[in-house]
Amino acid sequence: RGSERDKLYRSWLAFCRAYEPDLSDSSKYLEPPEEGRLAQPLKLVDNRVAKAEIVAPKDVYGSIELAARELQYWIAKMTEVELPIVSEPTGTKPIRIFLNSPAAHRRWSADVAWLKKGRDVDGYFIRTDGNDIHIGCCVPSDADEAAMPALGLPSDACAVGVFRGAVALLENNSTILFQSCDKEYGTVYDTSPDFVVRWGEGRERPATCGRGWRLGTDYSNRRKIKIDSSDMWRARNRTNVTMPHRLSGHAYSAGEMIEYVPNEAPYQIFDGEKRIKHGYYQGQICLSAPDCLEKAIASGVKTVARAREKKNYPIVSCGFWNEDNYKVCVCEGCTKPIKCEDGTILESNRKTDRHRMEKSEMLYRSTQYMLFINALADGIAKECPGVKTEILAYLFQYPAPKCKISDNVVWVTCPLYLRPSYNVPVFHPLNRKCYENIVKMKSLGGEMRVYEYHAFGTLTRADTVGIEAAAMDYDYYTSLGATSIGSELAWVNEYTKPSAMMNGWLFSRIGWTADINQVEKLRKWFLRRVYREGAPAAEEYYARLRRKA
Repeated sequence: RGSERDKLYRSWLAFCRAYEPDLSDSSKYLEPPEEGRLAQPLKLVDNRVAKAEIVAPKDVYGSIELAARELQYWIAKMTEVELPIVSEPTGTKPIRIFLNSPAAHRRWSADVAWLKKGRDVDGYFIRTDGNDIHIGCCVPSDADEAAMPALGLPSDACAVGVFRGAVALLENNSTILFQSCDKEYGTVYDTSPDFVVRWGEGRERPATCGRGWRLGTDYSNRRKIKIDSSDMWRARNRTNVTMPHRLSGHAYSAGEMIEYVPNEAPYQIFDGEKRIKHGYYQGQICLSAPDCLEKAIASGVKTVARAREKKNYPIVSCGFWNEDNYKVCVCEGCTKPIKCEDGTILESNRKTDRHRMEKSEMLYRSTQYMLFINALADGIAKECPGVKTEILAYLFQYPAPKCKISDNVVWVTCPLYLRPSYNVPVFHPLNRKCYENIVKMKSLGGEMRVYEYHAFGTLTRADTVGIEAAAMDYDYYTSLGATSIGSELAWVNEYTKPSAMMNGWLFSRIGWTADINQVEKLRKWFLRRVYREGAPAAEEYYARLRRKA
């Protein structure tokens, strides 16, 4: 009692006890927001004739190109008219939509400064001057990795905020809603011979850093991104984790530990009788092989060099993710006693176990693993300043190791087996074991990221308050300094399950605000745009189930 956790828990209880669903008229969510409306609306398309052009100069990473394509594609879907995309104003159209122009950066410098102070730098501003609409962000289009520090920006920043602004312009001036990544049913909108901009003044920045649905491991800028891909659906709804850099503003390099060393003895684990070949479900690696550390460092350095040579995206962390099992090496070097800083001696029971492990052995292995990771991360950072080593594990982070964590390590907490409930926040007493382990890990150092499993818990069902719990999770993890908060995307967007589509959409959007008080508003917006005149019935149906939950 009296702790910060106690306050958080009681705020959750107070919210639940006071909760009453908002069943007021939601038809306003088909209209532009009241704040930010223009005194004189602008017709981008007038009776199926293009009256505007999109001015989109090239940027370093390609974010502006995606933003321009997004505007052009969806306006064409709604009106059957393509607005031309040009690099400079042509003077042939009365209305111009400028994407990230340097002049807008200078004129609205207060917006740029405000966006820089956000938890993340993928916010946007939209300003309208006469017939000119400006969509900008705080990252100049010509800034690359080397230029970012002098601008007060992260080295892996990009101009993806303009993409967020393009989506906002579409959503706030039409009835469009990107409800799921299903190609046939995913996007809802009305068609018309006109596209009128009635809203054109505003700015937004996120309350979290990395956020949303985790999916995929190619974070580079080298591949084409299809307009109907899951990457685009996630980006439209403010997700920016585990995505191509130009759609997220975050730059990681994926990697399994078994990719860092040869798949041969002595780097393969010894199970007491023989060496076992590397494999995702077959085992980890032998951490005590004579030159295992040196080979792993060299491999990490090579990965960074390769990415930088291609110059298609910056690198701030390299993955050294453990494999999906508990099968560990029991050779003499991998089972020798570990002396901790406090004088404690940890000893191994010399058992290799693919699925189960005793608590004392789990502590031994988490400490052994982290000591190796510290040395690896420091070695890579020495050769590649600014690059950290990311570990991804729901194994070997519980229990938290008995050693400090290097500042060069990014640890991604994965509470799959530690968290009984996703229908309540992580700090709820039901999730005590998970909460306490995260707090312990945080006290040891390093950079924190989160790999959650909300879709495995409650988000596919209608009779839950999983989204409200997720909103508080986002807020709490952000308060701990987490630089990425994502959840594995699995089956949540089955178009045959309306509640799954709604909650899948909500999970992304609530990651932007991290505010439990915004959930009801977002839900009403979703239901009105999807169900139209049926929205009141849908709202009442979900409200009854939610009130009970």
